[in-house]
Amino acid sequence: MSICIPTYNGEQSVRSLIDHLLASKREDLEVVISDDNSSDDTWKIVSLRATEDPRLRVERNAMNIGMDRNFARTVQLAKGEYVWLCGQDDMIEPEGIERVMTTLEANPGIDFVFMNHAKRELTADGEILTPGPATSHGVEGVGVESFLAHTDNLLPTFLPTYLIKRSRWNEVSVENYLGTCYCQVGVFLEQPETMHWYHFPGTHVTGLQPIDGWQSNAPAYTRIALGHFAMLERARRRSTGVADARWAGLCQKQGRRLIYALILWRHNGFSLDRTLLEDTQSLLRTVSPKQARLFRALVGSPRFVSGVLHTLVDLKRRLRKFTARRAA
Repeated sequence: MSICIPTYNGEQSVRSLIDHLLASKREDLEVVISDDNSSDDTWKIVSLRATEDPRLRVERNAMNIGMDRNFARTVQLAKGEYVWLCGQDDMIEPEGIERVMTTLEANPGIDFVFMNHAKRELTADGEILTPGPATSHGVEGVGVESFLAHTDNLLPTFLPTYLIKRSRWNEVSVENYLGTCYCQVGVFLEQPETMHWYHFPGTHVTGLQPIDGWQSNAPAYTRIALGHFAMLERARRRSTGVADARWAGLCQKQGRRLIYALILWRHNGFSLDRTLLEDTQSLLRTVSPKQARLFRALVGSPRFVSGVLHTLVDLKRRLRKFTARRAA
């Protein structure tokens, strides 16, 4: 098993994550870190820790190559039969590592494992831990279509929920998905109809949503939201066994995020990769005409319209937060 961690300026959390993972007693476990030329002490921390435990292997990129390429780089460095992606702010419990590895040893035909997760959100008022939906027993199936039917179109977008056979990853050209921020999901969607998946029971993964994360950064939010749709379009062109109705369902699942992203873009006027817009438009035009019409309307709307919409969305969010505080 290779746990693959792409890092960038993660000095606040990466030491704790490494210690947590290496608390596992498994000798057939390796932790692989690709540092994307951090400007803080991340490299110093991980390289020193690597001298203390041979199960930790670290490399540093000569220059910053970006999020997607660094995801792919960690898998390229891995040696394990399975790769388990993990963000530098996230956490995988040692007990979960042991349980997953034992299950895979007993069931070597499993190609992909989907993990439940909880969300740890940092706010101005403190920390909020929100459990996600979790299965009480393992569920398995074959093919991407059956997986999406099981999860109600929930994709493995959150890194630590994603565990795949390295040989399966290598059968797909990850290059097709670079620049979308979701290269690992593109690899998953392009898997063959014979892929054997397993939804692991219990919750052994926790993800962090920091105060200053991409969710609060308008350009990053928009790039990631559109990147999701661009990834779907590139996967749709290459995938087999996934019906158009399923692609439409995946679009609808992220519909609100896309609308808000477009409002942010039109309201703030920042630059955006045109290929993300073109891929998104191509996908919607093919599988979701109603969303395509709304997309065109928002892209072509006058600046003052997006300003009004932005104000309305902001007021709605403030009201929701006020109501939640009153209820608490």
